Amino acid sequence: MNIMRKKILDLPGVYSTAALNLDGKLYFAVASENRGEKAYIIDADSLEYSLLWDDEDSGVMNVIQIPGENRLLCITKFYPVFQSKKAEICLLEPTEKGFLSPWKKTRVLALPYCHRIGVFQNGKGKYLVSCTLCKDKNYEQDWSMPGAVYFSELDDWKPTVQLEGLTKNHGLWIDGTDVYVTAENGVFRFDCSSYDGHSRLSPVQLSDTPTSDISVSESYFATIEPFHGNLSALYDKNYCKIGEDAMDFGHVVWTGRINGRECVIEGNRGGRKTLVIKDILSGEETVLEENVGPTQVTVVEKGTSAIVLAANHGAGIVCIYELEG
Repeated sequence: MNIMRKKILDLPGVYSTAALNLDGKLYFAVASENRGEKAYIIDADSLEYSLLWDDEDSGVMNVIQIPGENRLLCITKFYPVFQSKKAEICLLEPTEKGFLSPWKKTRVLALPYCHRIGVFQNGKGKYLVSCTLCKDKNYEQDWSMPGAVYFSELDDWKPTVQLEGLTKNHGLWIDGTDVYVTAENGVFRFDCSSYDGHSRLSPVQLSDTPTSDISVSESYFATIEPFHGNLSALYDKNYCKIGEDAMDFGHVVWTGRINGRECVIEGNRGGRKTLVIKDILSGEETVLEENVGPTQVTVVEKGTSAIVLAANHGAGIVCIYELEG
């Protein structure tokens, strides 16, 4: 596999990444969790970048695009370490100055300790999923008040509880109308195909193994176990474990096809702080970079190659890796 690395910018505490399709053109978004730092939007072709918004809010855990719209949502004010009682969800809208200029940012929902968000769409509407790491804390490692999963109708922004009692509620993955949530309690799947904005769903529990994060492809589930854990596990579509790798403060896991190959990407914030890609069928493993401590990646196909956008938190840099072959 040929790898071409490009550094885009320095960004201390860079935490979140996203791919954006704006009027048919690819952009990226990256943002920091550190107080006083910034969020940026990047032209995926020229790598030109601009502030995504121009106020002082950071602490960004997620930036996501609302399906089919030139509007984004983000979490702000989730600061390290767990200084997040004032966390909120904001709506981002472009101005007449265009995409590569600061967007209008509006708070739509205050939700303490909100750590992950996503949007699913079915035949009845578009809905926001919000996951709280916990309900509250008396000190940094207080986990006595579990978090929850909330659903809200877009542009209504009134959250309703779908699942409570989730300790270290850290991971979220949305695949069509299937919503996957992970916590110390295990892995849960919501079938949201018939959700109407009012019903209370009953999720299926796929596993009771403490799980930090999950990625879902056509063929596999890939997880980090337990919270910020020391293990990357691979499961088949029946959720039977078929493999595992050691991790060190695991924080990135992604599975899917890259240049026709079924792959897993793993990122470690501890030890050698590696970002690694592994071919599932051959077992071939390639270190994309060491000493970077990634927190999130976004993978997109671009022409005949694949692009991995990485928030290399440990190094304070935003990089893309172009993978060919």
